[in-house]
Amino acid sequence: MVDPDVRNPFSSLLRRVAGQKKKTDPREKKLRPITREEAESLLTYIAANSALKYQLEMFVTVRLLWVTGCRLNEICGRYLSDIDDRGEYICINIPESKTEAGKRSVMIVGDDDCALLRKAMKKAAIVEPSCPENEGRLFPRINLGGYDKQPSHYLGKALEKARKNLEADNSKWDMHSFRRTAVSALVNAGVAREARNLAVGHSNKDDIGISVYAKRAELDDVILSTFKALYGELGGSLVSPPVRPKAN
Repeated sequence: MVDPDVRNPFSSLLRRVAGQKKKTDPREKKLRPITREEAESLLTYIAANSALKYQLEMFVTVRLLWVTGCRLNEICGRYLSDIDDRGEYICINIPESKTEAGKRSVMIVGDDDCALLRKAMKKAAIVEPSCPENEGRLFPRINLGGYDKQPSHYLGKALEKARKNLEADNSKWDMHSFRRTAVSALVNAGVAREARNLAVGHSNKDDIGISVYAKRAELDDVILSTFKALYGELGGSLVSPPVRPKAN
């Protein structure tokens, strides 16, 4: 039984001073989709800075965020076993997510993006992982961080630092803005809502045909067509100078 006279030692942490507002991210309501110019500016910064600890991982991630609309951890948390090279395109399986709809496949359809991902996969197979948990990951060098020990913790910090170092105004977009851009592009391309949701991992629970029966069906053709439409609407892959590796 709780003694009402015993003071909660954490009560001072739970109270706010009168008139004090809850702390919020001042950019929260101002964030918008990222433009191609902004994304290529970030990519160029990464390519030119060989001192970046995770330079190649950052470069590959930005390129893939642009053409998939994935969440950051959906890219940097992948294992090599999640990636299926089908020749003309590469399928990335996302087997775990905070929502059921988030468990999906995304398709890399651009030739240059496929070549870059193949390069990253080859390097991942020979590089020394930073910890045993990173064995078999696409980005095995990235340290795991945060309460749930995810690679997105430190990679996200590195990408945010790079964003803040850009010369132009960078206060109105972040890494999630790549996802906003992809959704907007799919809408502008006239892709059906159900197909859009399958591609970006949003729920189709109001459509029983998609949410229940289609789970048992082969949807690769629909998903592939959706990512081709996305790629076309975006104007193709991001363009930047190649990564300048650190001199030995």
